[in-house]
Amino acid sequence: ELRVAVEGGDRWMTGYAAVWDTRSHNLGGFVETVRRSFFDDALASPKLDVVGAPNHDMNDVVARTGAGLELDKDDVGLRYRMLLDAGDPVAERIARLIDRRVLRGSSFSFTVPAAGETWSRTEQGYPLRQLVSGARVFDVGPATIPAYPDTETVGAVAFRSLAAARGLPFDMV
Repeated sequence: ELRVAVEGGDRWMTGYAAVWDTRSHNLGGFVETVRRSFFDDALASPKLDVVGAPNHDMNDVVARTGAGLELDKDDVGLRYRMLLDAGDPVAERIARLIDRRVLRGSSFSFTVPAAGETWSRTEQGYPLRQLVSGARVFDVGPATIPAYPDTETVGAVAFRSLAAARGLPFDMV
């Protein structure tokens, strides 16, 4: 659950950018899951640079790793904690939207190397992408319509990967 809480006089927003082994919504022809190992390399990197950006909007960055954004893995998923500066109108607006339950979910943007994903099919025969390793994370934050319902878009890169996994031309996917 996405929350805003006061700790030591500061307001912090917490949420899960990803929840392990749960399926996304239909992402336009496939669904995906995130394995617990997906973020290991990113979180261990001394060059980790992730921003806290509501709805992936880089004009509304609220925090950054090393400057009010904390990321960690737990038994549920990739958890983030973001400091909401009381003097920042974007942070104030985000806090109000969370309090009113207008913003309820979270999301993350990323890239994955071909070796870091696997493709299979769901029980119904639907293409299933599993994100296993090698994540490069760009942002985390609250989202109006998250791809994963359990965090309460994925673009052409994933479709190129699906086409390659199926041996099909990109325009056929």
